[in-house]
Amino acid sequence: MTDTRDSTAISPREPAYEAVRTYIRFLGEDMPTSTVVRNAFIWHAVNAALDAMEPAEGTA
Repeated sequence: MTDTRDSTAISPREPAYEAVRTYIRFLGEDMPTSTVVRNAFIWHAVNAALDAMEPAEGTA
Protein backbone atom coordinates (compact mmCIF):
# COMPACT_ATOMS: atom_id res chain seq x y z
CA MET A 1 0.00 0.00 0.00
CA THR A 2 1.38 3.38 -1.00
CA ASP A 3 1.30 6.27 1.46
CA THR A 4 -0.25 9.19 -0.40
CA ARG A 5 -0.12 11.67 2.48
CA ASP A 6 1.79 14.89 1.91
CA SER A 7 4.61 14.70 4.46
CA THR A 8 4.97 18.50 4.46
CA ALA A 9 1.38 19.10 5.61
CA ILE A 10 1.11 17.72 9.14
CA SER A 11 -2.39 17.66 10.57
CA PRO A 12 -2.92 19.04 14.07
CA ARG A 13 -4.63 15.70 14.73
CA GLU A 14 -1.41 13.76 14.04
CA PRO A 15 -0.55 13.31 17.75
CA ALA A 16 -3.98 11.75 18.29
CA TYR A 17 -3.62 9.47 15.28
CA GLU A 18 -0.18 8.39 16.44
CA ALA A 19 -1.46 7.69 19.98
CA VAL A 20 -4.17 5.40 18.59
CA ARG A 21 -1.75 3.65 16.19
CA THR A 22 0.74 3.12 19.03
CA TYR A 23 -1.92 1.69 21.33
CA ILE A 24 -3.27 -0.64 18.65
CA ARG A 25 0.27 -1.84 17.86
CA PHE A 26 0.77 -2.37 21.61
CA LEU A 27 -2.21 -4.75 21.60
CA GLY A 28 -0.60 -6.84 18.85
CA GLU A 29 -2.44 -9.99 17.91
CA ASP A 30 -4.14 -10.20 21.30
CA MET A 31 -7.32 -8.27 20.47
CA PRO A 32 -10.09 -9.53 22.75
CA THR A 33 -12.99 -11.39 21.21
CA SER A 34 -15.47 -10.01 23.74
CA THR A 35 -17.28 -6.94 22.41
CA VAL A 36 -17.26 -5.30 25.84
CA VAL A 37 -13.52 -5.75 26.34
CA ARG A 38 -12.73 -4.76 22.74
CA ASN A 39 -14.78 -1.57 23.17
CA ALA A 40 -12.91 -0.82 26.39
CA PHE A 41 -9.60 -1.10 24.52
CA ILE A 42 -10.87 1.17 21.75
CA TRP A 43 -12.12 3.80 24.20
CA HIS A 44 -8.79 3.67 26.00
CA ALA A 45 -7.10 4.40 22.67
CA VAL A 46 -9.52 7.25 21.97
CA ASN A 47 -8.80 8.80 25.36
CA ALA A 48 -5.06 8.48 24.73
CA ALA A 49 -5.58 10.26 21.42
CA LEU A 50 -7.55 13.07 23.02
CA ASP A 51 -4.91 13.43 25.73
CA ALA A 52 -2.26 13.72 23.01
CA MET A 53 -4.20 16.59 21.42
CA GLU A 54 -4.39 18.69 24.59
CA PRO A 55 -2.06 21.68 24.34
CA ALA A 56 1.04 21.51 26.48
CA GLU A 57 0.89 23.53 29.66
CA GLY A 58 1.78 27.15 29.01
CA THR A 59 1.07 27.02 25.24
CA ALA A 60 -2.66 27.74 25.26
